[in-house]
Amino acid sequence: MKENKLKSLVRLLDDPDENIYNIIEKNILDEGDKAIFFLEKLKKSGNKLLENRIKNILLNISFSSTLNNFKIWANSDEKNLLDALFLIAKINDKNIDFEKIKSEINKITNVFLEIYNGNLTPLLKVKLLNHIFFNIYSFFANIENYKIPESFFINSILENKNGNAISLSILYSIISNILNIPVFCIKLPKNFFLIYKDKNNIFYINPLKKGTISGKKEVYTFLKEIKEKPRPEYFLPAKNDEIIYELLEVLIYSCEKSDNKKEANEFQKFQNLINLNENIIKK
Repeated sequence: MKENKLKSLVRLLDDPDENIYNIIEKNILDEGDKAIFFLEKLKKSGNKLLENRIKNILLNISFSSTLNNFKIWANSDEKNLLDALFLIAKINDKNIDFEKIKSEINKITNVFLEIYNGNLTPLLKVKLLNHIFFNIYSFFANIENYKIPESFFINSILENKNGNAISLSILYSIISNILNIPVFCIKLPKNFFLIYKDKNNIFYINPLKKGTISGKKEVYTFLKEIKEKPRPEYFLPAKNDEIIYELLEVLIYSCEKSDNKKEANEFQKFQNLINLNENIIKK
């Protein structure tokens, strides 16, 4: 669509006839990001009807773009966890700054590198990271935070140092892998653990207990407490798409409990792009 036509359509958004408005809205939404410049110019026009409609259209354009980027993520081979967390948080805050998120994470990894002398055992590496993550930066996970949608959003977690077992496990894993420490998430019923796994070492890390390190015994104990039979996948790293699927599952529940049906529906559309049963992405 030519710019002049697009500009004219935007100026017609205050038409009182809902049927005409719906047609104009559809045409503008079809243009996607191309329409943002013209919409932004009239966002503070003083016309409340126009401003509200522009606000809603901008939100719809942002969501469509973010959903498309998540589909690209879901179809990728790498399925980078930080990229997924960023896209999920963008539904809550469309102005979220990815470079700022990376900068905050780099601050944490830099503290580790300043202390690390290059000659630590795997256990001591994790203990050092635990000290930085849970003591110096004071991150903590609260089981009750599952009920709070903000505890799933990476920008809120980095700002408030507060998450839940899933979101904090993912962040810990992201930081570990930047530092070339092989720590991964384990998906347990009603909980998340972390696992350190290389060719010679395996041990487990509990994010709800400030990174307490244990062997398989603690995992067995947890499963026994919740009357869940042990399965092989409870002791091995989960795939990234499985991790994000689970995070979205609990986030959707959290949004519904918070009476935020709109975001729950939007996150459901994210989750629908991931098909774990066939390990393919829905087209």
